[in-house]
Amino acid sequence: PESGLHIRMAKGTFKMPGSGENVLSRIHVDDLAQCIMAIFEKNIHGETFVVGDKCPSALKDVVGWLCERLQVGPP
Repeated sequence: PESGLHIRMAKGTFKMPGSGENVLSRIHVDDLAQCIMAIFEKNIHGETFVVGDKCPSALKDVVGWLCERLQVGPP
């Protein structure tokens, strides 16, 4: 919580890498915990699972959205 993108943007310490065109797929911590618990409950071993959201976004879009809500200028 103390190092999230929103915190760094509010503090003015976030630096946009490149053009911001790179795509992010984020997952809420509760959803990730639910995935992990399901793996434990099913006693699955030696498998790899890739999880993320259904709507990945360009970093510049996420930053723009946060700028509006935090009422800060772009990095």
